[in-house]
Amino acid sequence: MTRIGLALVTCCVLAGPAWAGDAGHKAVFVQKLLDFVQWPEDAGTSRRLCAAVPDEDWPAFRALDGQGGLKVVRLARDGALGGCQVVYLGQMPVAEFTQWVRRIEREPVLSVCENWRCARDGAMVGLGMENSRLYFEANSGAISRAGLRVGARLLRLARTVY
Repeated sequence: MTRIGLALVTCCVLAGPAWAGDAGHKAVFVQKLLDFVQWPEDAGTSRRLCAAVPDEDWPAFRALDGQGGLKVVRLARDGALGGCQVVYLGQMPVAEFTQWVRRIEREPVLSVCENWRCARDGAMVGLGMENSRLYFEANSGAISRAGLRVGARLLRLARTVY
């Protein structure tokens, strides 16, 4: 496995099946993912993670605030995306997910969600678990429409690239 794979997956694979409900592992995975994404120059240099997550998941994301210069904020359902470089979409109804994706598309914002199918449905990265193993799927079309660049080595680690 490549160094990228180890950096991204180590945080979660060791946790086994508990990852599916462990917001701490989800948050750390997203934090590690940021190192492999390039934003357009006009998107600024600050790193701001905006999380649309349930109450029980919020403390794990909030704990990342300030680590490595990362600013973490919680998004309200109708909240503005102002300054977000990454939007994490937790468990939510399909209609709400669709609204978020429409708001984010064509913006220089990386969208990550905790349902692998969401990459197929418009988010950029979808996380999933199978047989106690973490995997992710990526939507290269959504990534490029947003003006982001993700290295080919990272995309090779994806289970599926749409």
